[in-house]
Amino acid sequence: MIQKLTRTESMEMIVEREMVLTPASHQKHIKIPFVLTQAYQRLYVNFSFSPQYVDREKALVIISQVIPDYFGAENPPGRPEDFLPLENLLTFSVSHGDDYVGSRHHKATEQEVYLSAEGSSAGYLPHAVKPGNWEVQIHPHCLLSDQVQVRLMIQGGN
Repeated sequence: MIQKLTRTESMEMIVEREMVLTPASHQKHIKIPFVLTQAYQRLYVNFSFSPQYVDREKALVIISQVIPDYFGAENPPGRPEDFLPLENLLTFSVSHGDDYVGSRHHKATEQEVYLSAEGSSAGYLPHAVKPGNWEVQIHPHCLLSDQVQVRLMIQGGN
């Protein structure tokens, strides 16, 4: 899923976590707090999940059940197959103490974000990577597969 980073800077592993999420986590916020005991020039957050697409047969059942909610029971705009594929969508946000650092609603199943005082990835504010309480929140906006594998890796770089 996530490959090792090849950087010229010195890297320190801060958090490495794998988890399996189920539909019970749909539209919940999964908090992953961590503490930095030293400052870094950059913080790297690598996030991945799989599968991206809900199993076809399960997706067709779900779509068939919700079409009347969105379009009424009579004259739906198409067959359930017309609405495929159905995707899982998970994103994450980062905060430092009471400071919201950012988030990006992106469908990519593998994402790498960097944070620093000089600049950060799209969706994230420039923010010094200093000691203190930090938190990543995983946001399963749409989690409909029976199981979704998630991997989170946070590294500090100097």
